[in-house]
Amino acid sequence: MARCVRLHLLRSIVDMFKAVALYPMPSDPQAFRDHYESIHLPLVAKLPGVRSLRYSFDLIAPLGEAPFFAVFEVEWDDAEAMRASLTSPEGQAVAEDMAPYVTEGTVLLNYSLQDFLLSAAAIQGDS
Repeated sequence: MARCVRLHLLRSIVDMFKAVALYPMPSDPQAFRDHYESIHLPLVAKLPGVRSLRYSFDLIAPLGEAPFFAVFEVEWDDAEAMRASLTSPEGQAVAEDMAPYVTEGTVLLNYSLQDFLLSAAAIQGDS
């Protein structure tokens, strides 16, 4: 007898607004990483209204080489909270700091985000 799992959407938990930056390979990867971790991220941590932030330099593509060197994600309650945060003095400091690193090939995305709870139900059946 085969066993499979069916996921059921229960309900929306949180609505958020997210910004994502995908950075191409810089000319000096170690200098980018050092600056990002020691200077840029502490500035970002001071942004008002930020709910969470994540980043990684360990990007892996399923096939071949990853098209980006780094990814950064930050979340706010909504688009207005993001606008207020980024236009604040702290937001302007973040933008000024990162300007030299946002080169051709950098992808910046902003979008609303919803999280959903899923419930797993096991189903018995013949294989």
